[in-house]
Amino acid sequence: MTYRLDLRGRTVLVIGALGTIGSAITDTVRAANGDVIRADVSFPQGILEEGQIALDATQYSSVQSTFQELRGKITDIVSTVGMLATGNVRDIDTDHTDQVIKVNLVAQLYVLSEGLKCLPEGGTITVLSSQAAQHGAAGWGLYSATKSALIRLVESAAKEEGASGIRVNAIAPGSVDSPMMERVIAEAALRTEVSESEIRARYKASSPRGRMVRPQEIANTVGFLISPLSEFISGQCIIIDGGEGPA
Repeated sequence: MTYRLDLRGRTVLVIGALGTIGSAITDTVRAANGDVIRADVSFPQGILEEGQIALDATQYSSVQSTFQELRGKITDIVSTVGMLATGNVRDIDTDHTDQVIKVNLVAQLYVLSEGLKCLPEGGTITVLSSQAAQHGAAGWGLYSATKSALIRLVESAAKEEGASGIRVNAIAPGSVDSPMMERVIAEAALRTEVSESEIRARYKASSPRGRMVRPQEIANTVGFLISPLSEFISGQCIIIDGGEGPA
């Protein structure tokens, strides 16, 4: 029997909708008969048209006003907000560190805090963490720390909101075939003097499947977490890495 995802009656706010993963999630929700409101920092201020809104998730006032505007209009939230950070612990740049923490952790806290006040019973919030949250690795300390802290936020929010019927979960992709991953590879090549093609091949070989994660595979799991099929799943971090596991 083949199951077809059906999100009829759901209206999903996708934050970071212009990104590779955000776009895949938007397309998946629409293909499953759900409605989407797209939010992104790159949109001009104000609601430009039905289904599109500017949002800077690092600014609490922007998050608060957005959810006040959307109260009663959405059933689910998916936040793909995140910022790449590579480099060794001994080489931190304080300005960059503050920005990464603001984007990867504080912005998601703002989304969770205001989003929980906005959703109806039976609503869901899904945030994007990373497989890097599961273990530290050379060159990934700051990124791993912020993504790990995000999972702890998800677990706490899920426990706090159990009685309200709102479910909160995280998705933790491995290496995703995306422009962000290409930046990771380019930075690693500069840092190590190993060619980009060799580094790319190493990432692919690290997965038992012999390839990187496809954005659609992340979007499919997000759709499942929004759907009634996952109605008893909350406070979880679902890893999508093809079985790669810790290095």
